Amino acid sequence: MLASTGLYGQALKLPRQHVPQMKRERRPTKAEQYKDAQERKYEYFVAPADPDETWFRHHNWEARRQLVRKQLVNVNTSEFALNRYDECGGECLVEWSDTEQRYRLRANYCHCRHCAPCARAKATTLSKNLRERLEQQPKGNDRYRFITLTLKHRSGMPLRAMIDKLYKCFATLRKTKLWKNSQRGGCTIFENKWSAESGFHPHLHITAEGDWMRQESLSKEWLEITGDSFKVDIRSLKDAKDTAFYVSKYVTKGINDEVWLNTGAASEWICASKGLRICATYGTWRGFALLKIDRSHEAKDWKPVALLTQIAARAKAGSLVDQELLIHLHDSLTYDPHKRRIATKSNENTS
Repeated sequence: MLASTGLYGQALKLPRQHVPQMKRERRPTKAEQYKDAQERKYEYFVAPADPDETWFRHHNWEARRQLVRKQLVNVNTSEFALNRYDECGGECLVEWSDTEQRYRLRANYCHCRHCAPCARAKATTLSKNLRERLEQQPKGNDRYRFITLTLKHRSGMPLRAMIDKLYKCFATLRKTKLWKNSQRGGCTIFENKWSAESGFHPHLHITAEGDWMRQESLSKEWLEITGDSFKVDIRSLKDAKDTAFYVSKYVTKGINDEVWLNTGAASEWICASKGLRICATYGTWRGFALLKIDRSHEAKDWKPVALLTQIAARAKAGSLVDQELLIHLHDSLTYDPHKRRIATKSNENTS
């Protein structure tokens, strides 16, 4: 009875008005959802590199760089990885430190193992850390030695299988009495070579800390473990600085250039090296970070000077100051293993 009185009751007596229905939104197809996801992923891509930035970082190896990119495309490398490879060196900022009295560059880097400048940066870090470790005197009668283990090439054997066998055999070698009674620890650096005649040739370079071991005994033990390989090499290490640069060069040079001219070999190398640890530690060296970047010795007064593109634009316009700055940056930052290194605050402890 109460419901039929007042405004509510009057509302019940009014004729029902037609309310237009909203058109249901079409559900996107799976193809459209994938396209949207790809577009969102591209939002996180690095900014495009300017031609001046690309030239400054890659002109020393531009021909090989294009070959490497072609082979990366052949193995269906993701667009994200290709984009980072293409834009390596972009957004380059020039900085100056009054404390160290030198310039440095900060930019977006791809960190691809097949990128020569990124490999050189990795080798520099490895060399510095390894040198610091080698300058620590071993205990007792132990010494530092350089050991190389090789595998005999087998025709038709996939590269990844050869790499797995190399590391598995080295793990077996470390369990033998010969190794356990003489060696304490060290680090390994992986190197791979290729030739059209014999194919791939992977081997390990080992910086070992331990007691004396006869090369003949190691060769015999290695042959028994591998079943077909006996070539090994043992050399004493005397100078920490030369040793560090000698070992790190294997990280710098990567595989030889000829492999990038052969599509089949290049594809196999890219696929086999994916996720592969080029350098590692074992034994008493466990926990020692070969690629750790120690910033405790860095200067705190780095100040931005200008973007590299701005300096290049002013240099092209005729600014002599910027032209001299570009020449100085090129000469001081171009990698040269024979160039004398000037001690600064960040590297004076390792000079």
